[in-house]
Amino acid sequence: MGTIGSIATGIAMVSGLPGVGFEELLEFSGGIFGIAFNVDVDAVGVVLLATTRACGPAMKSGGQDG
Repeated sequence: MGTIGSIATGIAMVSGLPGVGFEELLEFSGGIFGIAFNVDVDAVGVVLLATTRACGPAMKSGGQDG
């Protein structure tokens, strides 16, 4: 399970998700989904697929990728 550091303009910066792959589908608490695009060692940039500020901790969604 990861931790959201920030959300701005539809992008969430999430840390604590080792092994997340490029274009992997992620699910946030509350049923919000996002796609990992900027996979970095310290954080992952996730494009949110909904307009919301109510995302909780992120978690992998069964290893699905796009």
